[in-house]
Amino acid sequence: MILLLSGGKLSRFRATAETKEISAPASGFAVTDAVSAAEGVSRALDGFQPATYRVELLVWEGSFAPGKMVEQALLDLGFDSNPLPVRAGTSVQSGTGGVQ
Repeated sequence: MILLLSGGKLSRFRATAETKEISAPASGFAVTDAVSAAEGVSRALDGFQPATYRVELLVWEGSFAPGKMVEQALLDLGFDSNPLPVRAGTSVQSGTGGVQ
């Protein structure tokens, strides 16, 4: 499971077999505080069980503070998360740090 956070916006990434790289999302759920982080994570992961899924959290530069709140929300829900910081203006190659 891959979550993306850029510009304070959280979204779930849906990879396909053709995915070569992952770019910062243009839209998503606004994360401004711990409450909105918890709500955004709950929405993004609705129907996914912590015992079955590990979350790769890609956090673009400029969203590190909301990223900490999202990471805490993931832990509070029982998910194992792997945050990966990403430089602004760059993409992540599929397969980097376990990202598929």
